[in-house]
Amino acid sequence: MLYCPSTGEVVKVYQFVATFQFSQYSYGETTKNMKIDEWINCNYHMFECFGEFTVRLVCDNLKTGVVMHPKNGEIIHTDTYSDFGNHYMTAIMPAQIRKLKQKGNVRSGSE
Repeated sequence: MLYCPSTGEVVKVYQFVATFQFSQYSYGETTKNMKIDEWINCNYHMFECFGEFTVRLVCDNLKTGVVMHPKNGEIIHTDTYSDFGNHYMTAIMPAQIRKLKQKGNVRSGSE
């Protein structure tokens, strides 16, 4: 939640946080929603900030960019997110369940 002292308004916000695994560089951005357009913009801004892009993105609990996540088989991403990954030649992968090692870099960088 974000509080505006001048108006007294409380607004729900979302925090996008990303960390490059080896350099430990982190990027954060606050948005009003996590719809697909905002999600893509956050990813684009992250690449722009780092000045480069990665060969793979590992996303934790991503509902915005996923159409279907079957127990067995490939995850089906939205067309927009797939196009984004294809444009940057980046594989988009989910963090594995109960694999905290894949989530640790971001979680330690956002505290």
